[in-house]
Amino acid sequence: MSRLLVFLQFLFILLIGYPSFLPNISYLSILSIGLFLSGIVIFFIALITMRRHTFTVFPEPKAGGRLITSGIYGYVRHPMYLAVTLCALGASLFFGLWWKWILTGLLLFLFWLKICREEKMLLTCYSQYALYKRTTKAIIPFIL
Repeated sequence: MSRLLVFLQFLFILLIGYPSFLPNISYLSILSIGLFLSGIVIFFIALITMRRHTFTVFPEPKAGGRLITSGIYGYVRHPMYLAVTLCALGASLFFGLWWKWILTGLLLFLFWLKICREEKMLLTCYSQYALYKRTTKAIIPFIL
């Protein structure tokens, strides 16, 4: 199941980001580029914070990994999902195609499935995860 979720995730990301055409530059496209670049920055901040010791694209915790609760992980439990969500929203807004919006919605649903699956495993893997989950939002700082 994990491999299927990851495969679909990367397929949707590829299709959302694939340049279908280049629209005229407007305030809306500048906003969309800002969202996309914000996602890229958050992705690299999360990757640097996590380092190679815990990074995996699969929802299962990495063997020998440790729970990261500092840096960006002090604000959201899943900053990588936040990063990809911002990139997908930015790309969908930039191109404005209905099917990219549908794929973005499906991608968000996949992230929800992955988070549910991942957090069950994290709760059994790390004794401090329950407290971390209660005190830190999942994807959007201070909100969700």
